[in-house]
Amino acid sequence: MDKHIDNRYLTLDEMKDNAPYIIGEMKEYGWTDEAIAGILGNMQTESTLNPGLYEGAEKVPPDTPGHGYGLVQWTPPSNYIFWAQANGFPNESEWENFHPQVKWIAEETDKGQWLQEKDGIPYAYNVEWEEFISSHADPAYLADVFLKNFERPADHNQPIRGEQALMWYEFIQDGDLPDPDPDPDPDPDPEKTPYYMITRQKTHYGNLARTMRR
Repeated sequence: MDKHIDNRYLTLDEMKDNAPYIIGEMKEYGWTDEAIAGILGNMQTESTLNPGLYEGAEKVPPDTPGHGYGLVQWTPPSNYIFWAQANGFPNESEWENFHPQVKWIAEETDKGQWLQEKDGIPYAYNVEWEEFISSHADPAYLADVFLKNFERPADHNQPIRGEQALMWYEFIQDGDLPDPDPDPDPDPDPEKTPYYMITRQKTHYGNLARTMRR
């Protein structure tokens, strides 16, 4: 199966090619399908499941403030890249891959990235990271938990992240995504932007400040 790792936004078919690699890495840590789907629902909006993506497809120095990178769009990119370089992934060809990025999420999230309402984030859930990754709750709900406790963007892009999580959950169960548009336009406009891209643009291309930098 092809991998798509470069500095651009992916199509849905390309995301479906990348998803099994991410899912496989997460399953190695024992996370539930529901939790994985919740994370994927967020990654679709953040990076189109592309570990090589810089925000806006604009490559910048790692310590550039207000600019995201990777599957969950670490902001600034140095929050992930410097960690990767110090943990056995010194080169770009190594750090812009699924394994080290999922490894960061697994090993570093509970060291200050995962914040709850009790930590001073008023809209966040009082759900522990270990509770999240072992949860069998509704994937759409878990997408919202990951959004508010981990991502914390200025624009929450809901309910689309939850809807995407439900699609990814079905993908995990069945090995494929349901058709997002069962009755497509017989003559689609080639210039029409997919909805997940519109929400991504609203959040990041408009230079909205994040409430909490990753």
